[in-house]
Formats: sequence, structure tokens, C-alpha cells
Amino acid sequence: MLDKTKIYAFTMAEVLITIGIIGIVAAMTLPSLINDIRNKDLESRFKKSYSALSQAIQLVIENEYGGVTELSRSDFGDFGNYLRKYMGTSRDVGGISWGNATAKQFIQDTYKTLSGGVPNGQFNDYAFYTRDGNMTVFLDVGIAANTMESEIFIAVDINNVDNKPNKFGYDIFAFYIDRKGRLLPFGDADTYYPKDTYCVMNSTNSSNGYGCTIKALTEADYFKNLPY
Repeated sequence: MLDKTKIYAFTMAEVLITIGIIGIVAAMTLPSLINDIRNKDLESRFKKSYSALSQAIQLVIENEYGGVTELSRSDFGDFGNYLRKYMGTSRDVGGISWGNATAKQFIQDTYKTLSGGVPNGQFNDYAFYTRDGNMTVFLDVGIAANTMESEIFIAVDINNVDNKPNKFGYDIFAFYIDRKGRLLPFGDADTYYPKDTYCVMNSTNSSNGYGCTIKALTEADYFKNLPY
């Protein structure tokens, strides 16, 4: 029977042990929790960016091309300007002119491949921030050998170039605009960057990550499974 005249309490040692256990549990679970929050934010930004870009491209096609188009390399300059008209600001990205070796170096200095390597510098022909500041859009003239898609490639940094991780497949995703003006993801087997080759975590390919876009669009746990 308890003595009601006594005051019962934890000893200092018991308190310290309890705090230590809580600290160990927190140390084990906190990184996972932080990664989960970060990845959910990237997933939300990806969906919003994809929707905003798709809608803007359709506005360009409808309002600037009369609803019907057959895009080619020669349309690149006008198309970039039109897209910026509907989405962008006048603020320069990186404080440089685009479409030259300096812009290629900017891409290589700023971004990483999916596996953390140096990218090949593609998407260096045109760049702009969106008006809301949440995205940076990069365009590139594709190579002449491409026969299954348009020669207008596009990459979208979903949390803008000023925020990390700045890795393809994490916060920057690659698309192409087909000849009908549709925004389509790289990664399909019949695209120039199929996922089995260009979305491989341990690949040293300088285009690694370009093919992850289709996975981000179609795999429910894509962002959840991104390692940090």
C-alpha cells in the first residue's frame, strides 16, 4: 500500500534515460520524416508545373498558331517567345544570354544528373522564370536526327533554378513538344530518352534523369522513393 505521506517522482537518472530514448527515436525517424515532407512537396510542385506548362502551350497553339500547327526547328525562336509571353517575366536567368557555350556551362554548373554527375548542358537555348517565380523553363532545339518527336525540347525546374536540389529527375524534368504542339514526357520507349537508359540511379550517362519524367507522371510512389 502506498504511503500517502510520501511524494513519488522520477529520479534524475530515469529522466535522463527517458530523454535519451526519445532522442534516439527522433534521430532515427526525423530524417525519414523530413525526406517524406520534401518529396511530397516536389510531387505537388511537379503536378502543378506540368499542368501550368501544358495549359500555356495550348494557349500558344490556339492564340498564336490558330489551333493547328506543324512545329519544326524553324519555329523554335517564335515558340519560345510566345511561351514566355504567356508565362514568363523579363528577369534574366543566370544573368547571361542564352543559346551559346556560356549558357551550356551554366546548366552544367547549376544542375546535376539523376546520379549526381555533370549533365551534358542541353536545354541551353532559351530560359525564363515564370511570373509567379515558382518555375524556371528551359528550351532547346533538338538534334536533326530525331524523327519521332519535334525538335523543340523543354525542361522545367519545378521549384525554380535558385533552389536545390537542382537534379534531373528530382526537381527538373525533361519533355518534348511534338509537331502538333503537345507537351509529352521523355521516358517512353519510343522517345529519344527512354527511361530504362536515362532514369537509372547509378548511371554515369550525362543525360541520366531526362527519362524520369514518364515515371514521375505514371508511378504513384516515384517521389516517395527518391533517395537523399
